Amino acid sequence: MPKPFALLEARTAAAAFSRLSNCAAFIDDVAVDAIFANGYAAGQVGALGMASSQPALALPTVQVPANPVGLRVTVDGQAYLIADARNDGTGETHLLLELA
Repeated sequence: MPKPFALLEARTAAAAFSRLSNCAAFIDDVAVDAIFANGYAAGQVGALGMASSQPALALPTVQVPANPVGLRVTVDGQAYLIADARNDGTGETHLLLELA
């Protein structure tokens, strides 16, 4: 049985994400409350420049399916695949995405 604090933590995270969600996100056609970010980084490699981005989705852990890596995600109409899932231990999970 989950511990009382874990239940409170899960309810609090779900309530926060339902208010702060900034996108229409679906994991395998199931709607989730999430915050989407597409981080961008620029760097130098010798005299050359290099850029990278890593789209990510943060959402309540209770909304993440078991074994999510490889599942299809749609964010505001754009299709992605889940490349990695990182549970932060506070009721929130970050999904690292790649274009499908």
